[in-house]
Amino acid sequence: MADLKREQGLNEWAFAQSGRLQGRCLALLVAAGLVGCGGEAMGDLGSGGTAGGGASAGSGGSASSGGQAGSAQGGGSAQGGSSAQGGSAQGGGSAQGGSTQGGTGQGGQAGTAQGGQAGTAQGGQAGNAGFGGSAGAGGVPAFSVEGEVVCDFCATWTTCFDPSSVPGGEGSELDENGCPLWLDADRTPNFCEDGFVDYWLDASPFNGSCCYQSMYACGGGRPFVVGAEARVASVVSRSDWLGGDELQPTPVAPAIAGRLVDAWLDDARMEHASVAAFARLTLELLSFGAPGDLVRDSQLAGLDEQRHAEQCFRMASRFAGTKLGPGPLALDGALEPRSLQDFAWCTFVEGCLGESMAALIAEAGAELASDGDTRAVLRGIAADEANHAELAWRVLAWSLAQLELPARSELLTRMRAETLSRLVQLRDNEGSSDRVQRGTSTGAFTAYGRVSPTQQIALRRSTLEHGVLPCIEALLGENSLVAA
Repeated sequence: MADLKREQGLNEWAFAQSGRLQGRCLALLVAAGLVGCGGEAMGDLGSGGTAGGGASAGSGGSASSGGQAGSAQGGGSAQGGSSAQGGSAQGGGSAQGGSTQGGTGQGGQAGTAQGGQAGTAQGGQAGNAGFGGSAGAGGVPAFSVEGEVVCDFCATWTTCFDPSSVPGGEGSELDENGCPLWLDADRTPNFCEDGFVDYWLDASPFNGSCCYQSMYACGGGRPFVVGAEARVASVVSRSDWLGGDELQPTPVAPAIAGRLVDAWLDDARMEHASVAAFARLTLELLSFGAPGDLVRDSQLAGLDEQRHAEQCFRMASRFAGTKLGPGPLALDGALEPRSLQDFAWCTFVEGCLGESMAALIAEAGAELASDGDTRAVLRGIAADEANHAELAWRVLAWSLAQLELPARSELLTRMRAETLSRLVQLRDNEGSSDRVQRGTSTGAFTAYGRVSPTQQIALRRSTLEHGVLPCIEALLGENSLVAA
């Protein structure tokens, strides 16, 4: 078995698992009549094509179906353009920095000098938004940002602090430059309303600031997206969302236990929200007149997500030493009607992309874990999420077959552009992984199945490059033949 703690071992393992995903995906598309066997034209969509002709799920990840492996090379990114926000009023932060509530002189001065200068020099030049120093009012030290802050699907950026005011986490060790290896979540910038942002130390050459790679952590399960917000419930004290037998607290060092509690609660809230996401999927499938097997499997997936939520709340409670569960989940605006094309797009983003990546990360966590309970939970979640990703491809295949050719072509082109854009971003971050200190990937966290952000980037890239993109290329190729 590959050693996932080694970069080469992780990449080889991820390639093999992504190949399995590609094989299942292509076989489903062949069975649905959307992709021909061997890449030949199928003529009228929906006629011909048998499941037996699909791509094999061998460890190499090769696929005979469609004849187009679909290289992830090329494809421009729209994210590198210039931005008027580079170091303007947002970069300065002077107005925010100095209020009477928390260190007027120090907060404002640091925000103006450090936030504004960094925003102008780095944000403007790189074409990304520079965010200035935050006010002392919230207890967050002045900071600057390099890169675009996107609170969705694990986007990454860099956040820098003055070494004298870094909000270091309790019990964190310092590197040779005096920078804490991890941060205090209560005193770091709250870029995203739900707070799912991870930080780990960027070990590029020290330039006078303590800089951290920042990543929006997606958690597990299908997100419950309403508008542009991935909604989750609050966490409350309760005992009816734990499942299983009486809890046995686990003796772990307080600093590590606190971080494990936070990580499992992030997962638990996302899994809990996934129950609502699948309930909405079921209702929408009914509204579009979808086949009964898709409606049935959507409901079964919701039950899987409830079990996952209970397991994650149980793991969080195990390390917290107290019983925790979800509060109310806001549903307002969640059932706004949308077109079949918009429905198919959301299915692709939330299911084909999101759950495919979540499955691989959970499976990697199970492989890395030495704690028996953690390993059992993550293995079950990984298997279910892989099934949910497969369900998403089935829903997408049915939706595509209902669309007229122009709408189908537009959607497939958008899917390819989205996948390539994410690959470009992941490659940019992975390219500097040799100089990133894996402060969140200590043996203690690995033993409890926590996959570091750097490892997640590699896993997500493999999923997109070797699992998802070849399926999109096969669909596009077949669509072009039909259009001709």
